[in-house]
Amino acid sequence: MANRWETVKAWILPSEELPLEQQFFQGLCFLGGVLALFVVVPVNLLQNLDPLVNQAVSALGLLCLACFSAARRGHYLPKTVFFALMICLDLIWFANGGSQGSIGFYYFSAVLFMVVFFRGVLRWLMVGIVVANVIGLHLAEWAWPDLAHPFHNPLDRLLDLITGYILSILTCVLMLWVVLKGFYRERRRLQESLGSLRASEEKFERIFQGSPGGLVIQERGTGRILEASEGFERLCGFSRVEALGQDFTELGLWQDPADGPRLRQEMARSDSFQGFQAQLVRKDGSGFWGELAHTPLQFGGKACVLATIHDISERRTAEAALQESLTERLRIEEERRQLESVVHQAQKMESLGSLAGGVAHDFNNMLGGIMGYADLLLADEHDPKRQGYLKAVLGAAARSGELTRKLLAFGRRGKNLTESVDLNAAIQDCLAMLRPSVPPHVQVELNLDPTLRVDGDPSQLHQVIVNLCINAVEAMPEQGCLRISTRSCELAEPAAQNLQLSPGSYVELKVADTGMGMTDEVRQRIFEPFYTTKTTGGSSGTGLGLSTVYGIVHGHGGCIEVTSLRGRGSAFRVLLPTGKLDLASRIREASPAQGVGRILVVEDETLLRELAGSALESLGFAVSSAENGLAGVQAFAELHTELRAVLLDLKMPTMGGREAFREMHRLDPEVPVIICTGFGENEEVQEMLSAGAAGMLSKPYRIAELGRILERLARK
Repeated sequence: MANRWETVKAWILPSEELPLEQQFFQGLCFLGGVLALFVVVPVNLLQNLDPLVNQAVSALGLLCLACFSAARRGHYLPKTVFFALMICLDLIWFANGGSQGSIGFYYFSAVLFMVVFFRGVLRWLMVGIVVANVIGLHLAEWAWPDLAHPFHNPLDRLLDLITGYILSILTCVLMLWVVLKGFYRERRRLQESLGSLRASEEKFERIFQGSPGGLVIQERGTGRILEASEGFERLCGFSRVEALGQDFTELGLWQDPADGPRLRQEMARSDSFQGFQAQLVRKDGSGFWGELAHTPLQFGGKACVLATIHDISERRTAEAALQESLTERLRIEEERRQLESVVHQAQKMESLGSLAGGVAHDFNNMLGGIMGYADLLLADEHDPKRQGYLKAVLGAAARSGELTRKLLAFGRRGKNLTESVDLNAAIQDCLAMLRPSVPPHVQVELNLDPTLRVDGDPSQLHQVIVNLCINAVEAMPEQGCLRISTRSCELAEPAAQNLQLSPGSYVELKVADTGMGMTDEVRQRIFEPFYTTKTTGGSSGTGLGLSTVYGIVHGHGGCIEVTSLRGRGSAFRVLLPTGKLDLASRIREASPAQGVGRILVVEDETLLRELAGSALESLGFAVSSAENGLAGVQAFAELHTELRAVLLDLKMPTMGGREAFREMHRLDPEVPVIICTGFGENEEVQEMLSAGAAGMLSKPYRIAELGRILERLARK
């Protein structure tokens, strides 16, 4: 039952959450409708009144309840209710006895209650309409007394007056109750709000004063400080009294005076911001990095901002250290990438060198067969025409042999003997040889250290100088300057590691030009074999010049670098280990060959093995042969007492030439062993020569070369 009553109350009574004016309107509409339908109409039925009275009152009651229902849904119609009351009371004024009836009692209480819902001029207009309407009704009754219907029974008038008094008093009391109830509720809410506001102010004060950073409230626009926290005093050294009425510039907080205008510009652009960093100065003169943030607020009825200041000196120091660490890490990463690029390039060149050396080795074997058999045919040929053919074959094979020697040099397999070389003398010799081919518009500048020597193959070092000079001259088709310089330099650990060299003393050869220069793409590929840019202007190249230089330099334990800018020339820098050998070199005396005795040929290539046999027989020697190192050692063990020499190939299956030489030298060190190689393994050849090998014969070789080396051995 209680729940049902609460439901009814919730439906009838206005919600306490609504504003007082809306509650008053809902109560007035509901009360007016209920009284009209359930009080006035029943009472009027007890009287002898005109039917128009109840009709108008019923319509008014239904309209009031309809407006109440609309108001519950948020639609408030005060004008509709006002004019409906006016029209209804005007209609029943004369039918209900005019001024003698009860309409005048609740006319004002009903209609004037509605006036409070209007504002300004409209409110006074509505009051004027009510007053004018009442006066008009009384004047009309005075002018035309017959318009009013008098009460025929005094009891009817008494009942009508009593009803009017009661309804007027009841309406006033009930509406006043609604108003007072709303008033007390609003006052209670206001007290609660004031209590919350005081609690918020106290909480704000505690937060404001207890903040670890510095807090100040500044007047917006002027920047003058209206309030300062204890944290501001601890951070900046200024007391609250000293800070009040001052701005940051007047306090001398800015280390850089330009930060003040910069902050004002920031405040003008945005109501709130954070992350404004500047160097600040405390009262005692010490400095620190501060970070400021501004938030708008109302303080003392003024538009202000709450400024927060934090000391970020440690953070700035940490960020600087982190930035420095990051920069160092990026530098190390860049060096690592560069080193990886150098290693990658070196590995690529090493792979290309191995490939080029392998191709040259196999090609040399084939050329050896071609040249050898052509020599044999040429020795027995008496027809001049056929002799010309054979000489042409030999010339073509010789030019092909030159190509393989370049490939071997690129593959670092062409240096067989090492001696002390005067680098500056070699440069002068090369320039003297190149002088006729250097155009007159190209100047040559020399800056040479006269005391520099390197250990290496003189012919190959000459080839390095010649190739670099030719490339430089060809890069200056119109005019320019060729600069050649040498100097001694010491490489420490970091620099040597970057160049993939061992620390120590080096000789630097630099060949620079002022020519066209190279693009990055060309510069990265210039040392690759068969890569050439000489494809225009009637000039062409094999693409082996710089690749040969690369192989020779690295074969001598050095390195080569190139720097170039398009349109500004190129510079090649060669580093070679400083020479340690003496100038003296061993010269073997020659004596006539006897052309007698037995020669052992150890060669895995059938064509070359048969060719060597035929060539030796043509020279008057007996020949024994073996197809690999193991068979050669076995034949040597049986025949070494009658052998005049051994022709030993370096690269063979089953047992290589180096292992076979060791076994033969162990069995009989007196038998000369000649190393035959088309692969040119520098270290192996040098090791075997140092261990007692009698000499080396490079493939492809001519029969005359074979005869000369055997002749020298016969004289020993």
